[in-house]
Amino acid sequence: MNPRKSELLTHRLAILLLSVTTLVAFAGVRSLDFVNWDDRQNLLDHDSYRGFSLEHLTWMFSTNHGGHYHPLTWLSWSIDYALWGLNPAGFHLTNLVLHLFTAVGLYFMCFMLLRRTCANHEIDTPQEKSTGAEGIATIAALVGASLFAVHPLRVESVAWITERRDVLSGVFYTLTVAFYLVWTNRSHDKPRAYLYVASLLCFVAGLLSKASGMVLPVVLLILDRYPLRRLGRQNVPGENSCRMRDLLIEKLPFFALATGSALLAANAQSQAGAMWSLDDHPLTLRVGQAFYGLAFYPLKTLVPVQLSPLYEQSPTASPLDTANVLSFVVVMAATSICYFFRRRAPGLLTAWFSYLVLATPTLGLVQSGPQVVADRYSYFACMPFHVLAAAGILIWSRQQKQAASFRLPVSGALCMAFLLLTRQQVMVWRDSESLWSTVLARGTSRGIANANMASLMNQKGDHDAACRHARHALAVLPGNRTAHYAMARCAYALGDYDRSLEHYERCQLIDERLGRTDAGVYFGLAASSGAVGRIDDAQSYYQTLVAMDQSNPLWPFYWSGMLASSGRKDEAIEILAQSIRRFPKHEASVVRLAQLYRGQGNPARSISLLENLTKKYDAALIAQRELAWILATTDDSSLRDGNRAVRIMETVQRAKAAEDAAVRDLEVLAAALAESGDFGQARTVITRAIDMLSQTAPKSDRPKRQDTLRRQLDRYRNSQPWHTETADID
Repeated sequence: MNPRKSELLTHRLAILLLSVTTLVAFAGVRSLDFVNWDDRQNLLDHDSYRGFSLEHLTWMFSTNHGGHYHPLTWLSWSIDYALWGLNPAGFHLTNLVLHLFTAVGLYFMCFMLLRRTCANHEIDTPQEKSTGAEGIATIAALVGASLFAVHPLRVESVAWITERRDVLSGVFYTLTVAFYLVWTNRSHDKPRAYLYVASLLCFVAGLLSKASGMVLPVVLLILDRYPLRRLGRQNVPGENSCRMRDLLIEKLPFFALATGSALLAANAQSQAGAMWSLDDHPLTLRVGQAFYGLAFYPLKTLVPVQLSPLYEQSPTASPLDTANVLSFVVVMAATSICYFFRRRAPGLLTAWFSYLVLATPTLGLVQSGPQVVADRYSYFACMPFHVLAAAGILIWSRQQKQAASFRLPVSGALCMAFLLLTRQQVMVWRDSESLWSTVLARGTSRGIANANMASLMNQKGDHDAACRHARHALAVLPGNRTAHYAMARCAYALGDYDRSLEHYERCQLIDERLGRTDAGVYFGLAASSGAVGRIDDAQSYYQTLVAMDQSNPLWPFYWSGMLASSGRKDEAIEILAQSIRRFPKHEASVVRLAQLYRGQGNPARSISLLENLTKKYDAALIAQRELAWILATTDDSSLRDGNRAVRIMETVQRAKAAEDAAVRDLEVLAAALAESGDFGQARTVITRAIDMLSQTAPKSDRPKRQDTLRRQLDRYRNSQPWHTETADID
């Protein structure tokens, strides 16, 4: 077979094996959900990225949302949204495909570095070159890339949708190095400058996906020294000699782009208020944290167990903590060993120095989050270790007799072990509850994990659990906004309005210090103030909400409800009337205004309002239901029309055919049937409503509602319709 075709076939088989292994390791990502850790902030709570118009693209390339400048990452999410909507499986699939592309890029990087080493007479004797050395290099590169692809440390970058920036930039950064390696191969007749341009463009794309690759030009200089041997005094035959000055000039475009990216990243962090000051995080502690990180990633690469989505910085951390001191000793020892063996094993020094450089942006010297280390930070930093592993396999194959009989089983067993651990770690990211439960169980976070768990429990309606987690969070991090917000929400839900108001006020102070406003906080302040009787304060907060967002009809709606419940119904009517003039189709506002008019003894005006809405807006089912209720129960006999009320409720039920009927629907239908004279059917329907109430309503709401429904049942048993002077205001 033609050698060229044989090489292509070998690469295709290697890529196929790498792809299958990676897909098996991460097969579980298709079942993962969005999590309440930046996924909501980035993807669910706004739609600025959902489209390709000039306005959308301008936003993507100008925003520092979340404290990051990564326009290509936003663009990739925009493509996902166009393909999948907000189906998390599609976003996760894209992450996995990009990770696979990165692994393939690393495979070719390994292969080219090993081949260049062989070409420089580092590995093969002339006799060995004719006995399949390139085949061994292919196997070694495949093993190195596979160990990277299926390693459990990769899970966070692949399984967390927000970390799209890792896997996307990984594709471009590996291509940057790959094009650079081909460009520096001067065995060709012509320099082929287009390869340099391709490498530079891939570097730009990588920076626009994630800025932490800004240190890559330094790694290229390290590779120039070894294994490329481009420095003049160590140059090998057939290679062009370069001085250090020449190499630096050659990298100037890379360094210029890296500098610009660093400035953009710093500006993004500063605008988001994410960058910690030296007062909050002293320089000595940052240095201790940096050494801890430098020891952590190699250790977890070798022994990837007890991995966690969050390793939180302890509030009582000290630069002289035992872990920091031991890490310093380990890093110094490793550096000394690599330097000592720099002549016998120069690859060790290259890999170690490349690791140190790639890890630098994420070591906490410029702190911008609660983490002391993070699994995702290993995505780029640990690539040199996998290249080193590939080189080790190549050397082992040369030095050991019958090496192949041991090399493949040992490498395969290691890949399989990593693969199984990765499959387990993927399921940690199944949903938010699994995520934070794992963090708490592994003891790597108390404050942040409890705060996020409290938010999750509030969403699930388990407010008692939310309060417990919020208390634990505030005991560790008394100034944590997420914990204060969660405590405010659960306290309000449990009726502790004074405590709710206290924690909403703490949230407001934190927001003011950061120079931002949050409508959710102001709404909480308004609702809590109204609940404790501070009506004027509540009015002020609602006025602020309306001024902040005049396009939201919910603020006047809630404002009117607070006023109505405090007896100030005339003011509530005025606010609702103004709101309905701006938002004539806001059904809840129209229904509430109709209820208020009826409460003031004007059911005719209520009916007129509801009829106008239902004529213009067929889907206004709540308004139709309210109209049927008034027609069936009003004391004004000239307005009652039981038969029409029954027809309206039949229309409502047909429109909701795919759903179970609500208790309120059944209550209204029963009243309409009774008014039309069908008391037997009215009794049947109201009995069904009572049974449903016992299954669906919160326990605290059941007694009062059950009493009302039973009194209605008694009237229907006595062949009496249900007439009321007022309707309950929802």
